[in-house]
Amino acid sequence: MLRAARPYWRIPAFALLTAALAFAGSFLFPPTYASTTRLLIHGADVRFLSASGQDTAVQRSLIDSKTLTETYAGMATSRSAAIAVVDELHLDRPDTGHGPVHALKSVVAWTYRCGRAFVTHGYCAKVPRRERAIQRVQEGVSAAQLGMTSGDAAGRPGAFILELSGSGETGEQARDVTDALADHLVRMSGQHAEAAAAAYVSALEKQVEAAGADVRSRSAAVERFEDSRGISAADEQQVLDIQAYSSLRGDLRGAEAELADSRAQLASIDAVLGATDADATSKQRISTGRSDTTVQTTEGNPVFSALQSQRNTLVSRIAGLRARVSRLNQQIRDTSPTTLNADQSELAGLLKDLDLAREQQAQLTGQVQQARTQLATDASELTRLDTAGVPSYPVAPKRYLYLALGLLLGGLAGAGLTWSAARREPAGEPDEPPPADEETRWVPWEETPDERVDDTLPDIPGPSRVREPAPAQAGGADERAGRHVDAGGAG
Repeated sequence: MLRAARPYWRIPAFALLTAALAFAGSFLFPPTYASTTRLLIHGADVRFLSASGQDTAVQRSLIDSKTLTETYAGMATSRSAAIAVVDELHLDRPDTGHGPVHALKSVVAWTYRCGRAFVTHGYCAKVPRRERAIQRVQEGVSAAQLGMTSGDAAGRPGAFILELSGSGETGEQARDVTDALADHLVRMSGQHAEAAAAAYVSALEKQVEAAGADVRSRSAAVERFEDSRGISAADEQQVLDIQAYSSLRGDLRGAEAELADSRAQLASIDAVLGATDADATSKQRISTGRSDTTVQTTEGNPVFSALQSQRNTLVSRIAGLRARVSRLNQQIRDTSPTTLNADQSELAGLLKDLDLAREQQAQLTGQVQQARTQLATDASELTRLDTAGVPSYPVAPKRYLYLALGLLLGGLAGAGLTWSAARREPAGEPDEPPPADEETRWVPWEETPDERVDDTLPDIPGPSRVREPAPAQAGGADERAGRHVDAGGAG
């Protein structure tokens, strides 16, 4: 077995040698470390995202955790964020390393970079140091919602947590890049929220100014109409009384409609309560193998309790609506309806428009005050949950991949050399002589001082051994190759 495996010694030898060289060569490539940190997104406080100036707090259903995390992930992987990190950490400063190992690493890195660029684009361009630093930071940054693909909260995509990762050539650099990126993202969020809030406040202020101008215009129209028609203060008060009476009638109709709806709901709940048991009974059978035990439990019916709670709420609401209807009826009885003439009717329309304009102005003014308060209190929509740590091991290069690739290539090279060597070597003599056919045999010669004896003659009549005198000249062709004997025994 050892003799049969001896020609294949090149395969394991080359595989081990190439694997060792590949593993050692992996140390020429700069390692890449990765560090992570987490940011909390204030999803419930997100505002001022509408470009039209509309407060998105009333549209909370349109803002979910996935939308916010994707937004901030796009901001984290932007070029502006990478530039800020490079400028803050001075990652574009010249390399001060020296020595043969450092020079060899630089040559390997340049060869790999240019070889990759040549294979991809057909040429190798000279990239400035600052641009290379920005590209490295931007390529090494990743941001995703915690729970979507990894982390302790996997399977819970509703979390308002952004997991941010940065990379570097050392563990400390990876930590610094991640922390600087997280701080920059928090600042960007604060600036974005502040700019959006300021734009929202500015838009509201313009609307307030327009509403004020509308109020002044309508007030002037009322004054001009009163002066032109000679309407006195008593006429204006009569118009106001009529408007109050109309408003009371409208409120009364609304209250009566709500009262009727509440009574219908109460009747429906009473009907359901009449068909629902107050108590619920449950039975449980326990078998122990030798005997059966039945346990019966009686407890309050949760459906009956919920219906009873709804009924109590409706009873309270009906009592309040009854009181409101009674009060409105009393106010209507105290206000005597009158008939307006044509001038008073037109004045009523003008006064109604003026009231609507004043109401709009008051509403916009309240929104401006609320927006200004929020602008002064809101700092950012992101909060740091922790700080990045120093990783213990690099994430690249994967040295076991270099080892496996070296074993594979070395094994293939050893197999090729073994095959080539086997083709170059001449065919060796066989271990046993080839079998003789029925007509001839190969008879070796045995030399004696004065004769040569053939012991391999076939069974033929005559003596079993043939003795012949030695040839006159030693070293002849018959002596070197043997003698050919036919089946008849002739030499």
